[in-house]
Amino acid sequence: MNVFHRFTRASLRQNRSRTLVTIIGITLSMALVTAVIQGAYSGVQFLVRSEESGVGAFHGYYYDLTAEEAAQVRQADFVKKSAAWHLVGWAEIGSQNEYKPYLLLRSVSEDFTNLVAVHLSAGRLPQTPEEILLPEHLSTNGGVTYPVGSTLTLQVGRRVSDGYALSEYNTYAPEQPEELSDTVERTYTVVGVYQRFDNQLEDFSCPGYTALTGWDGEEAGEQSVFFTVKKISRFYDSMAEQTISENWRAHDDLLRLSGAVRAENLTLVLYGFAGVLIFLIAFGSISLIYNSFAISISERTQQFGILKSVGATKKQIRDSVLYEAVLLGGAGIVGGAVVGCAGIGITLWALRDAFSMFVLGGGITVPMKLVITPLGLLIAAAVCMATTLLSAWITAQRANRVSAIDAIRQSRDIRIKGKSVKVSSLTKKIFGFEGMMASKNFKRNRKRYRATVVSLFLSITLFISASSFCDYLTNLVHSATSSSMHYDVGYTVYGDSGLDQDRLLKLMQAAQGVTASGYVSMASRRVCVPSGALSAEMAGGWVADDDESNEVGVYLQIAFLDDALFRRLCADNGISADAFYAADTSPGGLLYNRQIGATVDAQSGERRWYNVSVLQEEKLPLEAYWADVRSYEGYTLLETDAEAGLYYYYPFDYVDEWLTTTERNTLSYDRSRAMVKTAEEAEERTYFTIGGTVSQTPFLLSPDQPTVLYPYAMRQAVLGEGIHDISWYTIFGVKAANHAQVYETLRKTLIAEGIEPSPLHDYAEIMDAERMLVTVVQVFSYGFIILISLIAMANVFNTISTNVMLRRREFAMLKSIGLGERGFRKMMNYECLIYGCKGLLWGLPAAVGMTFLIYRVTVQAMEGGFYIPWYSVAIAVGSVFAVVFATMLYATRAIRRDNPIDALKQENL
Repeated sequence: MNVFHRFTRASLRQNRSRTLVTIIGITLSMALVTAVIQGAYSGVQFLVRSEESGVGAFHGYYYDLTAEEAAQVRQADFVKKSAAWHLVGWAEIGSQNEYKPYLLLRSVSEDFTNLVAVHLSAGRLPQTPEEILLPEHLSTNGGVTYPVGSTLTLQVGRRVSDGYALSEYNTYAPEQPEELSDTVERTYTVVGVYQRFDNQLEDFSCPGYTALTGWDGEEAGEQSVFFTVKKISRFYDSMAEQTISENWRAHDDLLRLSGAVRAENLTLVLYGFAGVLIFLIAFGSISLIYNSFAISISERTQQFGILKSVGATKKQIRDSVLYEAVLLGGAGIVGGAVVGCAGIGITLWALRDAFSMFVLGGGITVPMKLVITPLGLLIAAAVCMATTLLSAWITAQRANRVSAIDAIRQSRDIRIKGKSVKVSSLTKKIFGFEGMMASKNFKRNRKRYRATVVSLFLSITLFISASSFCDYLTNLVHSATSSSMHYDVGYTVYGDSGLDQDRLLKLMQAAQGVTASGYVSMASRRVCVPSGALSAEMAGGWVADDDESNEVGVYLQIAFLDDALFRRLCADNGISADAFYAADTSPGGLLYNRQIGATVDAQSGERRWYNVSVLQEEKLPLEAYWADVRSYEGYTLLETDAEAGLYYYYPFDYVDEWLTTTERNTLSYDRSRAMVKTAEEAEERTYFTIGGTVSQTPFLLSPDQPTVLYPYAMRQAVLGEGIHDISWYTIFGVKAANHAQVYETLRKTLIAEGIEPSPLHDYAEIMDAERMLVTVVQVFSYGFIILISLIAMANVFNTISTNVMLRRREFAMLKSIGLGERGFRKMMNYECLIYGCKGLLWGLPAAVGMTFLIYRVTVQAMEGGFYIPWYSVAIAVGSVFAVVFATMLYATRAIRRDNPIDALKQENL
């Protein structure tokens, strides 16, 4: 056995405190690197499982294949797994949706669900060609319902128009004739209902509802083959090399998550972020590990000098130090891997509900769990071992540069000049002899103390920066969600859908747990009012005169509340509601007269919050109007000349011709083909009256925007026969004690009533998910900073405690000339002050700089002033002095018991 290896092990046993602290530091470093890598990998795998569960595990698919081409795909060398469906045909189903009159029947292979996600709402999958699985939205969107177990007979054929076959990508146009040809009568038994496929599999503009039947052979219809590849990283290369067909599509989201890079890549972002964290961890760890070995070399300089004097070579000295690094690194890496995996595993388990809120829906759940990648463990071990060996090699080189005589004398450890340790007279007066000695000790060996100051600086900077990041992110999420929704579950309908509002409202009110409900039809309009009616704040620069007509335009929401909600609003504001139901004249609306928000000065960039009234309430009631642009049959509006007040409408055939022109980006419109209308001809004005005011809005409306409110019963009286386009939308909203339960109840109720459930959203869940995002970020941010801080604290402890132990002879000498216990304690306390103040001197400005950079990033999404989280600064300042004083107290406790005579005889530890 190598004698130097035995010597190294003996030295480690003799210096247990330093050995233990170094192992702890390496363990923390390994734990943190492991947690970052395994956490990032687990997050990516969670997203992969979510995508596979929601859409499917296929990497891509071919479409419009013949049976021969489909067989070639299945047998291709690059294909690992495959499944298929083929077109059985189209059948009229009696749908109420005029743009989706058909049932699109597809036969699926037995292994289809291995690659494509099919989410059953009821029943089971089809097993024979005579069994059929119907989509859920056939009932809710098409108004056609077949219960599980029923039979249906269909005339199945091909879509044909003017002799040309039509596919699923040809939308249905009622004005263009088409028919089903070559029809065959088929009878099916309904065995189940499934949730609609993702848009990747079923084009939402497809004129048919996709129904699935059992596999009936490969000889019929156009086929699509779903497949996975053997080497996912070469997916796009493999597809470029194949010659089977050009009709293929990639499952891009899954490929990006799985590492198949073609353009932007979420995987690269996540692993890039992990790489940054690993760099910071290595930067913090190398300070601890390098300092530990540097202290070891300084301590053992005399030992190395003696070894050199008896024939030890530089290589043997270097091997001894590297062997020490391998022993310490091996112990720390094994322990760190266990701690890191356990720590991130427990964290992910504790936050599993938070992650589950970020993806999917409709009862589909994907658990968040730790997924360990052996490659990640190897990378973490390599990073930590490389850091350890690099630190050891640097210190070994330093030891080898010292000659044997200098090492034995220890004459090169400290080389100073008198002026280098000169202490100001002010220090002597304030802190006395003890303070002067402490200051001299700090100055005479700056390298020994610099690592401690650097570790304190790093800890302060990272802790305050992480706190700032969490604060700014929290405020960003809160600003995005705090006033966006004031109801829990909502159903939104755009345009005039013909839906019976009162019927839908009663269905929502009947759900158990609903505490408040209502609906509102609304749109935002630029409303023209007399300029003299503006409030002083608005007239002072918020809006400008349109022209010389003494009118100004302000943006107002026009809202029509359901009767019960409107009457409750009137009652809450002490207003009689009956006056607003006069049908013989245009009724006066109620104005919520506040506009709340923020504006940013263009020159200074300063953000200014405002909460202003829009109109002078003493000028009410007043008449106002908004203008909608008319549409003309066969023409579309393409140009507006605001200065001349002219509108240019172009015929549809000209638009089609212009769009097909290859040089269209360099061509101007041919105005000779246009139909020109003046503003009076093109604009259809809607006049209305603004009556009284209210001080609050119903829960369906945001309190940030000025709104004119009417009862829904007066909508026709206010709007007349004007344009009712998609800009008008109706919100049905409820508040609920248990929003998830109410949402699921309403979803089932809508399906049972034949009402499309897709516009129903659990907004409370969305806001909960956003709040949970903040929680997740905070947990990981503070977990990261706590571990980094622990590394820095271990560094401080190791440095201070070892330095104190190495100064035993020095302390014994001071005691022998009369330095008492009180003076000794005073000297050490002053040294602690120097450590803390030096660390804060560098750390606080750096932390402020990092906080400002974080502010500059977040200000891109949220306007706001720059601030520093002072509570974090206070914690950082207190923690620095607490750690330093606690470490010094621990290290000097053993020194106080030393006998000066025995300590003066000691050469080293």
